[in-house]
Amino acid sequence: MRKYFLILIIALVLFGCQNKNVAEINESSDLSEEPSYEPLLPLNSSLEIVITPLVFSYNLKETQFESRNISVKYADYDKVSVFWEGRARRLSANNYEIIVLNGSNLFSNIKSGSFGLLPVFWEERKSSSSSGIWISRKLFKNLRLKGNADWRFDFRKEAPNWFLTDYGSYVVSSYEQGNLTKDMTTTYPVLLDGVATDLPAIRAEDSVGNVYYVLDDYGNPLVLEFIYNPIIAINTNSSLMLKALLSYQVIEIRTK
Repeated sequence: MRKYFLILIIALVLFGCQNKNVAEINESSDLSEEPSYEPLLPLNSSLEIVITPLVFSYNLKETQFESRNISVKYADYDKVSVFWEGRARRLSANNYEIIVLNGSNLFSNIKSGSFGLLPVFWEERKSSSSSGIWISRKLFKNLRLKGNADWRFDFRKEAPNWFLTDYGSYVVSSYEQGNLTKDMTTTYPVLLDGVATDLPAIRAEDSVGNVYYVLDDYGNPLVLEFIYNPIIAINTNSSLMLKALLSYQVIEIRTK
C-alpha cells in the first residue's frame, strides 16, 4: 500500500512540474506571437471614421476642422493609406469662413512605428513614417499585455514649420513625453454603422499627462480620443489654442 502511495505522490509532482512548464511556455509565447483573436473592426478599405475636435478656439489664426471624414483607401500589415475631407474654419479678414478641404495621406509604419501623426498636420505631411492615428501593432501588443509602450503622438518630428514656429517652444519632445502607460480597460461610446455602441477601449497616459483612448483591437488599434495636456504653455490662451489644435475624438465609425 505504501508503495502505491509513493508512486501516486511522485506522479502528482511530475504532473505539476509539467503543467508549470507548459504555463511558462505559454506565458512567454504570448509576448512573441501574434494574438489569435479576430479583429473587432477590420482595418480595410471599407472603414470610415469621423473625427471632431474636443474644443474650439476662436482665437486661432490656423485652420480648425469642425469635422473630418477619413476613409481608408488601402491597408496591410505595414501601412495605411487614407483619403479625408471635412469642413473647416479659416480666419479671413477678421472673420471666420467655412471651407471644405480634402487630401490623401500614407502612414508607412503601422507595423512597428514608435510615433503617430495628429490630424492637424495631415494637410502638410502627405507621406509619413508614422502610424497615423493608429498605435502600431507591435507596440499595441506591448500596451495590452505588458501595460506600457514606447509610443506616443509626436509634436515635433513631422510637424509643419508653422506649428514649430508658433508653438514649438510650448510642446515637449517625444522623448520627454515618456512611455505610454495603460491606466485601465474601459469602453468608448461611438456611433457604429448608425447604432450607438460602446466599444472596448484602453485608457492610457504618457508621463506629461496626455490621455489616449485606444480601441482594444489588435487588428485595428485606432486612437479613439486624444486629450492634449498643455502643461508648459505660457498662458491660458496658448493652452486653449494648443488643446484646440491637437485634441480630437472619434464620434462615428462606418464599416460598410
